[in-house]
Amino acid sequence: MAFHVGQRVVRIEGSGWRRSSRHAIPEPGVVYTVRAIVDRRSHGCDVDGVLLAEIVNPVQRYRCADGRWRRCEVAIRADCLRPVRTTTTTIEVFTNLLEPVPQEPVRREPAELVDA
Repeated sequence: MAFHVGQRVVRIEGSGWRRSSRHAIPEPGVVYTVRAIVDRRSHGCDVDGVLLAEIVNPVQRYRCADGRWRRCEVAIRADCLRPVRTTTTTIEVFTNLLEPVPQEPVRREPAELVDA
């Protein structure tokens, strides 16, 4: 799933997060804003990462999936988040359904007779 900076996202329930005292993680049901996209595939991970504006973790030393050490802020796996729907429905949509539909007489043209 492709995310972009500024997009609003929410953590997927049951995405396998475990509590850590080293860094903050997103809570389920809370809306966050994408701050940056991190290319984790170049470091041996199978999914890119996302940094969130509301959660800023300290830069620490981590071992990447390819075995190399790197100093960075921990990124949230992109497959643990989903975009927030931005469509809004107002009551006006439903009140318009209650308006009576004007009845116009149905005019039909005479059908042409065709010899078979």
